[in-house]
Amino acid sequence: PEAKALGLGRSLFERLTEEGSAFISSTLSSSQLTQYSRAVGNARHADAIRSLGSILWIRYERFDSSQDLEESTLLLREATSLFPESDPGRVKALTSLSCALMSRFCRHARIDDIDQSIQLCQQALAFLPERHVDRPAALDIYAGALVDRFQTTSDAEDLSAAIQCYRTVLTRRSVGHAKRDNTLNNLALALFLQYERKGPSDRQLYLREAIELQREVISLRPPGHPNRGSSLSNLSNMVFNSLLLFICFFGL
Repeated sequence: PEAKALGLGRSLFERLTEEGSAFISSTLSSSQLTQYSRAVGNARHADAIRSLGSILWIRYERFDSSQDLEESTLLLREATSLFPESDPGRVKALTSLSCALMSRFCRHARIDDIDQSIQLCQQALAFLPERHVDRPAALDIYAGALVDRFQTTSDAEDLSAAIQCYRTVLTRRSVGHAKRDNTLNNLALALFLQYERKGPSDRQLYLREAIELQREVISLRPPGHPNRGSSLSNLSNMVFNSLLLFICFFGL
């Protein structure tokens, strides 16, 4: 029975790795997946737990099951404790747990979740040198968490730090990069938030840059792109605010 469970666990882990979210959407329950993944064995146990936690988070994002979110959070916490501190897998577990906690913050608005999410990103970034291939993705997650906290606490330092992170990520995602549109969009939205909180003297600069970036986003999201509609809506809102500034300035 033990050998059978171990073989089943290895088979499960391989399918998780190869098929990802397509497999996690199957009829197997989360508890069964967890049980099988723990049969993988010590050598791959931590990575199996991390993979399962990450894929449960993906399933939560698709199907909005609170059980998936809670199990994902628990598994990713376990994974971070299982990896040696210097193991590259621990960095992935830290950022994955940060994402799960961000999702839980968006669902329940508990400030402890977003605080922990930010701290986990900081820990992950401490292990990623400036030119490390995984650093832009970690910075992107970190910036997203800072924006989420800003929208709750209105802490200007969080928003400024997020904008700087997005600018740094953008330098690593030059023209032609598959995720350039996402980074441009995130930076544009953060700049628009900065525009909304700034005084009349300098707010126009943030709005102008946000509009410019959002136009580039739309150029990278042609008709048929799943996010083109939201980008057009964002641009429309920004241009409308620009028109309001013009009207106020000339007293029309």
